[in-house]
Amino acid sequence: HCDTAWQMRKRGLPFSDRRLCVNTHALSPFAEVTQVFALFSDPEDSGEEAALHLMQMADIVRRETAGLPRLRAVLSVEDARGIGHDPGKIPELSAMGVRMLGPFWRGENPLGAAHDATPDRGLTEAGCAFIRACFACGITPDIAHASHRSADGILSMAERAARPVCCSHTAFAALCPHTRCITDEEAGRVAATGGLVGICMVPAFLGGDTDRHVLAQFKHGIALGLGASLSLGCDFDGTAALSRSLGCVGALPYLYRLLCEDPQTREWADAIFYENANRFAARLWDGCA
Repeated sequence: HCDTAWQMRKRGLPFSDRRLCVNTHALSPFAEVTQVFALFSDPEDSGEEAALHLMQMADIVRRETAGLPRLRAVLSVEDARGIGHDPGKIPELSAMGVRMLGPFWRGENPLGAAHDATPDRGLTEAGCAFIRACFACGITPDIAHASHRSADGILSMAERAARPVCCSHTAFAALCPHTRCITDEEAGRVAATGGLVGICMVPAFLGGDTDRHVLAQFKHGIALGLGASLSLGCDFDGTAALSRSLGCVGALPYLYRLLCEDPQTREWADAIFYENANRFAARLWDGCA
């Protein structure tokens, strides 16, 4: 997960600009890359501006990645404000190539509650209709910013419909009790749907800013039996408060070495680094989720 499209639109930067955490130069050492580009609705935008900017970001990603055959760009909507929380617009998103969608970001909206909402009211009736429309159009719901009750509602619907759910950029609440973190039970349910849990590189969610804190998240997931469902969630270009040593794409080879060197993560290094996410993204890319 990255917010690079938002940065490119807001700051007028090309994908080659080295000021971006995710850029063409940083990606060049990799033989193949699958990158989820979030189309983020800025809370400062009006509804009309959010809709316009969503389309602009999608166009930017298509234009900037068109000549990069080694990069598979997956579009994800982060906060449904960009489509006015309207399930009738989901087929249009699917036609644009959107394959993931997080209904919430902060607070409450007509669909339900985000992680920081008080009290947590979960999915609304409109939210249930919205999630059904996502399933019907091959778009996978992302619970990364959902409240626990909203996440439970989405997971319950996915379990009944035999559809996957993902949590694109998070960390384990058992290691850091932040509202943005996923519980062990939720992570197990995501995995059981065939979904993916992406570990972010945000110290506030990891419980600290050391390599040890990052590795602890992956070790915890493996101990839960979720090694085949873990991936790199990162959240590059989405916040300035990223890990000092692992806060950009250029640091990922270092993370791979850490995973390979640690006896508890070594056998899962390839799965975490690319196999799990590539397998999941292939389903999204083909519209078969």
